[in-house]
Amino acid sequence: MDFYDFLIEQKLQGNRIYGTVPYLRSMRDLKQFPCSPFTMLIVTPQGEVFYPCLEIGNKAGNILEYKSLHEIRKRGCELFGPQPVCDNRCQSACALGFSMLLQHPFSFIEDAFLTEKGTIKRRIGVST
Repeated sequence: MDFYDFLIEQKLQGNRIYGTVPYLRSMRDLKQFPCSPFTMLIVTPQGEVFYPCLEIGNKAGNILEYKSLHEIRKRGCELFGPQPVCDNRCQSACALGFSMLLQHPFSFIEDAFLTEKGTIKRRIGVST
């Protein structure tokens, strides 16, 4: 937790830290978040589509063998059941990052501001 507090502090100072502040807080606190795995398509090099996500690892079908992704998702639901509620056991960077963006759509504005703040500080030689 102290490490994430450090990262959040550095981010707020404009230093180059990956992720928005809500993302970093969620990683620190390991909170449950509403995952939206169907907003991200995960496909193997052979064309297999994961259902509902890479972390669970179920493959619902090959993208080259179906007319639409909706068909593959429907098949995945039939084979493996509906999308599970994963509680707080998954803090996958892609899933959590996208979820935070959906929950806090304007966090990217704060992120852009903090990035620019850091850029300006580095250009004028101000240390943080």
